Amino acid sequence: MGVNGIYGLSGSGMDIESLVKVGMMSKQNEYDKMAQKYTKNEWMKADYLELSSTITTFNNSTLHDYKLSSSMNAKIAESSNSAVKVTAGSSATNMNHTVEVESLSANAYLIGTNKLTRYNGGSSSINLADVLFSDYVVEGDKVRGHVATVSSNIQGADATSYTFGKMTRTVQVTSDDSRYKADNAYWQKQTGTDGNGNPIWTSYAAGTDPTQAPGTEPAYTATSEPQYISNGYGYGGYWTYNGNNYNNQNAAQTVYNQDVANWKATDPTYLAWQAQKNLYDDYNANTSSWRQVSDTLEDFSNADMSATAFKFTIGDGTKSGTISYTYDQLINGGKTLNDLASDINKLGLNIRASYDVGHDQFSLYNKESGEKNTIEISIGTDEGTSTGARVAHTTKNFLDNLGFYQSVNGQLEGQTGAASTNASGQKNSLLFDLGGTTTKTGRDNEIIIDGVTYKESSNKVTVDGVTYTALDTTKDADGNRRIATVTITQDTDAIIDKVKSFVSDYNKLLSSLYEKYDEKADSNYKPLTQSQKDSMKEDQIEKWEEKAKKGMLYHDQTLGKIIQEMRSAVTSKVEGLDSNYNSIFSLGISTTGLKGQLVLDEDKLKKALSEDSEAVYNVFAKLGNQTKTVNGQSVEDTSYNGIAQRLGDILTTATRNIRTRAGSSADITEDSDLNNLMRNLQTRMSNFKRMMNSFEDALYKKYDKMESMLAKLGTQLSFVMGGNS
Repeated sequence: MGVNGIYGLSGSGMDIESLVKVGMMSKQNEYDKMAQKYTKNEWMKADYLELSSTITTFNNSTLHDYKLSSSMNAKIAESSNSAVKVTAGSSATNMNHTVEVESLSANAYLIGTNKLTRYNGGSSSINLADVLFSDYVVEGDKVRGHVATVSSNIQGADATSYTFGKMTRTVQVTSDDSRYKADNAYWQKQTGTDGNGNPIWTSYAAGTDPTQAPGTEPAYTATSEPQYISNGYGYGGYWTYNGNNYNNQNAAQTVYNQDVANWKATDPTYLAWQAQKNLYDDYNANTSSWRQVSDTLEDFSNADMSATAFKFTIGDGTKSGTISYTYDQLINGGKTLNDLASDINKLGLNIRASYDVGHDQFSLYNKESGEKNTIEISIGTDEGTSTGARVAHTTKNFLDNLGFYQSVNGQLEGQTGAASTNASGQKNSLLFDLGGTTTKTGRDNEIIIDGVTYKESSNKVTVDGVTYTALDTTKDADGNRRIATVTITQDTDAIIDKVKSFVSDYNKLLSSLYEKYDEKADSNYKPLTQSQKDSMKEDQIEKWEEKAKKGMLYHDQTLGKIIQEMRSAVTSKVEGLDSNYNSIFSLGISTTGLKGQLVLDEDKLKKALSEDSEAVYNVFAKLGNQTKTVNGQSVEDTSYNGIAQRLGDILTTATRNIRTRAGSSADITEDSDLNNLMRNLQTRMSNFKRMMNSFEDALYKKYDKMESMLAKLGTQLSFVMGGNS
């Protein structure tokens, strides 16, 4: 469009638009040539980037597998016993091994077996306060109440087993609601209550007689019968007199009658046999009037709501953390069993806690196996407590009531020591120590390989390239030792499959490179100019450009160098091998045709492997680690490397060279040969476009002036012609 925008009004008959277009034609042709050159460079850059992507993928993914000894020197490992799983690395020697699994490793794992008693909130409540406290009353910022007691059950069916069997301390029962015996001392309930409405209990030291009035506290006197020592549970006990033990009461009584003066009372924790029998008989006769009592009675009174009510430290053998809740958090905050598990898990330990609401069970698990990985729980004491809280007893009773057993490879292990079993012969659950640390450890695996004993924290051990995983002990059903035999052999079929895959992958890559290298451009198809595109349909443009894009890398120097170096890498001998099998040709691989395609003779490859088990690995994957001097500098001598290693180096260098030539992305701001050329063309085209616009404006002005002159001349001519008529 011209400067004024309207032409031809003079009647001159001049086509100004056409005249300008003709005048611009040479300039437009020059601009179109630059645009076509830019487009060709753009297409060439795209082909380079595609080439870079192809060889990078081959190098990083496909070729990587052929550099691995595990691929090119694969081994088969077999075990004669399903208790031992075995795998062999490429460094494993082809031979037999003997294996015995003495024990499996285990994690420290405590699993709860008791359903917890809820004193408030219903039988399904998950609130900790309903489990920790039998009752409580909040008065402003203070709280008073009772700690939940440790549950017990009467065990056995004879006169010597009336005691509550699950506890380590003997728990007595009484038909007198005002008194009971616990912790080696008698307690008696007094008349009236304290200032908070709680019952008053008076403690008499061990050995005093609680049947006397409070305050008299007569000295303890020896019983008139030999003492029966029940070990806390009533079974398997014995009679003792003067330091001697007797299995039969009558025998002990006879000795006693002969030497009454020397008879000594044993530990006052235990009642005389006759007293036990009387109580047991009374229990059988008056079951409904008896009440069950426990071995603790810990009250908290006038405790601050902000005071700690529940606290313990838990560790995994390396690190530890502390769980601590106040009365306010438990009562008003509604801390739950799920919260307890979650808070333990947030401590950053290897220990994981969980609460199974369906079975009402709590568990603790160290994620790492082995003796060094533990579950350690420490509880303090209540000595010197000024707030009225009973933190340690509250915590201990809760943990005891969980009924924890340690699960070791499917077997439950409970309390150890004198109180390890109850009157029914069952193992007792774990009890936690006040002022101490209860520790449960994982177990190390013990495995004997070729006569050498190994202990590991896991069930897996690797020796000389062979990894042994113990799934069970190798002992038979009777516990007799059994030896497993492990056999290591070469996996010939797997190695041959890898070589076949390499040949196929290499041929595909080389073929695709040759396809680009040999693809000629069609001189009849050049990049379309904008005016040409404006006159064509979309599908016509696509078909045209498909042909025009061919041949961008025809006999390209960078591509040609890659092809030449790849062919040289696979056909050259691997130096430094003390074997006749030192090239692909010795392994049964040959080249065919002018374009270097590989062909494999499997029979020759099998023969090579039978004579030299490491032949394939050495030719393909070996790293020579040799250097040579080039131009005064020490560089790697790749002639000592296997062909996969060589190809990797070549393709890495090729990727770097392509980046120098065309960049690494479609962005042309990156420094590269093509990007610099394209940016220069952009600048030239932009400048030339501005010049064209100025030139076009000049043409329009020129023809505008000519149009004006013709109009003026026409007016004058009309005047002259009119004057002569």
